[in-house]
Amino acid sequence: MRPVCEICGQRPKAVNYRKDDKIYYRRRCEQCLKLHKPVKPLWVDSGYRVKRVCEACGFKPVIRSQVTIFYVDGNLNNIDSSNLKTVCLNCNAELVSTGWRRGDLTPDD
Repeated sequence: MRPVCEICGQRPKAVNYRKDDKIYYRRRCEQCLKLHKPVKPLWVDSGYRVKRVCEACGFKPVIRSQVTIFYVDGNLNNIDSSNLKTVCLNCNAELVSTGWRRGDLTPDD
């Protein structure tokens, strides 16, 4: 049975591709893909607010798109407020390869 669309929750997900007799599905159904319905990030529902300063270097962005959300443990499904940090795009590029090593925060094991 095909999984249900994550956006509308009514129609089956669209097929993305097939490989080795296994079917891989998209996150949305065909109609939601056509309507370009945006996918809301999980951290929005957790109540986390994007800060006005980078928590890694102290950069104050002029435009909201200059900062992004960084997941300390690397798990995009872990939306605990202690796991989410607001960082500038420059620090995000660095932190993706090195990991968060600032303060007393450590990734959950």
